[in-house]
Amino acid sequence: MPTLPTDNLYKFMAIAGLLLFAATMYFPTMLQIQLDDQLIQNDESAKILAADLEFTEYKIAAMEQIITNSILQQEGKYTNPTNKMILSYSESEIKQLNNEVLELYHQNKVDVVKMDANDLRTAQLKFLIGLTNKVQYADLTPENWT
Repeated sequence: MPTLPTDNLYKFMAIAGLLLFAATMYFPTMLQIQLDDQLIQNDESAKILAADLEFTEYKIAAMEQIITNSILQQEGKYTNPTNKMILSYSESEIKQLNNEVLELYHQNKVDVVKMDANDLRTAQLKFLIGLTNKVQYADLTPENWT
């Protein structure tokens, strides 16, 4: 069995080497776990935004159809299918619906911007995860940084 160093400098270097070795094993792994968690949260928020975007688009289409049908009905140009009930709206109600559609368009654009930002964040996280994998496995050549 090898004997432990008796000189203080050798003890310090041995202990510092062990600590450095432990740190190189611990910190990249913890960083990898944190980045994976952030990526999962980012994917979750992207899916929620996509669902909100889809619902908003559906709601806009439905409201535009109501507005169009109401205007056509007021002009006497609307032909009602036999299986549908006729709903009529006043001009003020149509204007209110139109304002709601405009607000939904705005919300839709905000959601699209959030989706783009989310895509950029996902790309950054994937890049960082790739770098931590390279560091963990000591593959630090610039040609492999993709």
